[in-house]
Amino acid sequence: MTERLLDYLRSRNDCQIIGQSINRDGNRVPTIAFRFDGREAADLCKAMDADRIAMRFGDFHSRRLAEYLGLTDQGGMLRVSMVHYNTIEEVDRFTAALDRILAGEAGLAKAS
Repeated sequence: MTERLLDYLRSRNDCQIIGQSINRDGNRVPTIAFRFDGREAADLCKAMDADRIAMRFGDFHSRRLAEYLGLTDQGGMLRVSMVHYNTIEEVDRFTAALDRILAGEAGLAKAS
């Protein structure tokens, strides 16, 4: 599941993955932080919530690190965590919803 989501995020020109972008030897934990160029994190989370998909945003109690890395604009980072009961189908539903939202079908404007 981790690799499926990372593949999707890596395939997008407008996405920045925070941390390892490759799941070498399957050792990457399935908690993935990322951002989309010109998109407010809060707006994306709100749109995903409307699809009943949990995704959170902010600095995740690492404010000084986020500031140092220049990740505090646009509402910070987005984060998704997967666990043992999640499925590939849920990852696919997540990426399909993100595609729709980022394509503007959810009525979100780009951040200025």
